[in-house]
Amino acid sequence: MRTGKLWIWLAAFGLGVLASPGPGEGTHEVDHRYLVIGYLQDEQGQPLRRAPVRATRERTGLSYEAATEDNGFYLLVIHLHDDDVGDALRVTAAGATVRVEARFAPWEGRRHRGTRIDFQRGKGRNARSCSFRRWPTI
Repeated sequence: MRTGKLWIWLAAFGLGVLASPGPGEGTHEVDHRYLVIGYLQDEQGQPLRRAPVRATRERTGLSYEAATEDNGFYLLVIHLHDDDVGDALRVTAAGATVRVEARFAPWEGRRHRGTRIDFQRGKGRNARSCSFRRWPTI
């Protein structure tokens, strides 16, 4: 009987390990994430729909990808901790790459932090870091 309970426990533990989030998915807390938001437009200022956007952490090489919505808006959620302040990110979209540093105040652990980068085909513009008291409404 004891052996049966042990196998049930081991099976449950194994399923828990298999179902646990992989690398980069620990963004459940504000101080574990960094938002990269913005808009993509073509040369005439029209939104680029379903266009790919990628952010890569220079230190680790981990990449995060998203696609724009119909209005050209994108949101990337990067897994960063307080210790990662100052880490460099390369954000690529619409044929352009922008390098930004993750700037935030680690002691403001309850504020959303991130960077807004707007792209117009071939160039990145309006890159700026910011802290959000709540999720950005754009």
